[in-house]
Amino acid sequence: MNRTTAQQLLDVLRLRSVARDQPAPVAWTEQDVRGLVPLLEREGAQVWLYRRIQQGRVTVPDGLKAALRDAVHRTSVVNMRIDAQTVAVTTLFGSAGIPWALLKGQARRAAAKRYPFADARPVSDVDLLVPDARADEAWQLLCNQGFRRVIEEPVDWTADHHRPTLIDANNVAVEVHTTTSMTVPPAEAWRRATEHADAVEWSDKQTCVPNATELVWQALSHGVADGHTGFVLKAFLSVAAVLAVRPNVDWSVIAQRTVACETVDNETHTPVTHERVREFLCVAAWLADVTIPETLQPKHHVDFATVLMWRSRVLSSGYGRAVKERLLEEAGRVVARQPITPIVKGAGLLRNVRRRGSSLVARGLYVAWRSTFA
Repeated sequence: MNRTTAQQLLDVLRLRSVARDQPAPVAWTEQDVRGLVPLLEREGAQVWLYRRIQQGRVTVPDGLKAALRDAVHRTSVVNMRIDAQTVAVTTLFGSAGIPWALLKGQARRAAAKRYPFADARPVSDVDLLVPDARADEAWQLLCNQGFRRVIEEPVDWTADHHRPTLIDANNVAVEVHTTTSMTVPPAEAWRRATEHADAVEWSDKQTCVPNATELVWQALSHGVADGHTGFVLKAFLSVAAVLAVRPNVDWSVIAQRTVACETVDNETHTPVTHERVREFLCVAAWLADVTIPETLQPKHHVDFATVLMWRSRVLSSGYGRAVKERLLEEAGRVVARQPITPIVKGAGLLRNVRRRGSSLVARGLYVAWRSTFA
């Protein structure tokens, strides 16, 4: 993939408001799109691009269109299984009188009529928030219904913001959350998810989802907390899908939480820097074609087209899988402002020396390559 195609991909995926002018449709040749299929799979953006193709925003070779159609089918099947699991669990909680609120991807899927494209992201599990006082009851209720722990080893329930992940015969994981982050008290998390919530029609019934400010913050903080694995198109587009319809977002709340360092890096368990949050939000806002307040503007803007070029070229190269993963991870860590790949405790000196050496080389290669586009 060259730079022109990388930028065109971002332009095509840009979720401009229907009230604004749309860019002219683009056409990609076979040569232009080499490496695009594995890239979109890694970025989790197949559904978004396929919908844009259906809207006539881009013309692609038949082979690429068929590959995307197959990927969309697989994603849709998984998402529908998770939707069914969500309905089953929430019905069970409702019968037991346990209050619940949808979180993250499932909340956005439920609000797809309000936020077109909000249901395009692949989801992997069911995230439900319940009041802290009812969490043990809710978790045990699922166990009594045949759910079992994904990880059998004992887990200190105070060590995370949700009870141990459960799974049943349907092979769909469920997480019972008491909060959305270790930095947010459960009572405050429940207030945010339920106060001023929006009523939507979901699964043939009326329910509520967190308001636009909360949906934006959930998607933003979740993506940023994932570090290099969160700096991907599906995470940016999850924020953009909400922003694109120009909802009433309280930017002062977003700014306050950013300054308060509410977001914690999942790897290091340390607060994420303000700049990292702002850089992430800026990419998402550009994809939504909205302007964020000056107080949330980053000092440096991420050239995500260059990032996509690197990923596409690595994925379409002849390198082995391990080499590709190291090159992609270190480049992602540079973009997400994360330190070099950490060593593995107990892995042995020689293995960790090799790991650190390959990481340094991979990082150096990416930085040197990126400098050619500066």
